[in-house]
Amino acid sequence: MTPDLKLTAWFDASGEAKTLILTSDDASDPYRKLSGGPYDLIVMIGVLERLRFEEGLDPAADLIARARKLLSPEGHFLFSLTNRLGLSVFAGHPDSRTGECFKSLEKKFSPGYTTRRGLDEICASAGISQSDYHVYYPFPSIHDFTGIFSDRRLPHVSECRAKYEDTKYRLFDENLAFDTIIRDGCFPLFANDYICVVGSQPEEAYVSYSETQSGTVFTTLTKGWVKKRALDEGGKKRLEKIRDNYEKVSAKFEGTGIHVCPNYETADGPELGFPFQRGMSLDEMLDERLFEGDISGFRELFEEYISRISGTADVDITCMDLTFDNIVVDSGSWTLTDYEHVVSGKRDPRAIALYALRNYISGDVNRLACDPDRLSGRLAVSADMREKWAAEDEKLLGKVEM
Repeated sequence: MTPDLKLTAWFDASGEAKTLILTSDDASDPYRKLSGGPYDLIVMIGVLERLRFEEGLDPAADLIARARKLLSPEGHFLFSLTNRLGLSVFAGHPDSRTGECFKSLEKKFSPGYTTRRGLDEICASAGISQSDYHVYYPFPSIHDFTGIFSDRRLPHVSECRAKYEDTKYRLFDENLAFDTIIRDGCFPLFANDYICVVGSQPEEAYVSYSETQSGTVFTTLTKGWVKKRALDEGGKKRLEKIRDNYEKVSAKFEGTGIHVCPNYETADGPELGFPFQRGMSLDEMLDERLFEGDISGFRELFEEYISRISGTADVDITCMDLTFDNIVVDSGSWTLTDYEHVVSGKRDPRAIALYALRNYISGDVNRLACDPDRLSGRLAVSADMREKWAAEDEKLLGKVEM
């Protein structure tokens, strides 16, 4: 799904809004499409970044101002901008427009290349007051984002994980660099791209898209609720599976140390709502101990995890979503927030724990400091058994992802 279609799906759930979409293909003459209206939704992606400078004129502000005039009173206007100081620039990724590396640090390629402060200046030049626009941060980039953050919901440490293509320059690990940036509260300054939303403030503080062979599901964080909406027929089946799995998984963990977040069908179906779980994810807690050198604290937390998932009821299922990032801990309460991937049959809790550990380590090579071999030894699991369980995990994942 292209970026413009993703954003349209976000703001036009009914499919009935009068919409104007401008893409990079329109950048040579964007004014050609600026007619008609008023529009309920205007989406302009990859256009401002391809404008050329004109003497005595601010092309980005001018185009934004003209497009806004076509917006209905209750409508929304979304446009993208490239951050000249985005982390991908420092990392040596070639610019998608020019193919050059590092150059946007030295000069501004076009009016659509800016900074977080520069975005405010462009909006001011376009006559848009600060209360009338709202900034979002697509990750990893505007070209292929899986999540969109905002100042109301900035990313947590270890949440900005992406697979980057090899480049001519490999200066540092971007995933780890983002962790440092997030810890210091600097994410808005180094996000790779910006989405500016003109109009009333969207209810959604965070948006994500999950596209699989089975279907596409759109997730939002809205006023204390996490909502999952299907964007196609396959997505509807995924939501049905999640809804049905709740009964099985909650029965599996009834009376144990794991609470299962409930879900409710909303009036905006096909959609499921989940109460937002406050607290810290288990992977963040493990990271906190590991990177502070508290290895014994890490082991204690890992062993508590095994203890909680071991005391399960006699229900013949296995939940493959019992990974550390899907468990939120708050004042001693452990809540499982995702349970889409469930298969029939029981599984040794140690196998589940080692699968969760492999999943955790795959996100950051520095997590190998937890010494998985020693942890396996403490669980009395041999190398042969670990290898056997890993192969079985692959088969199970194949079943649930079909």
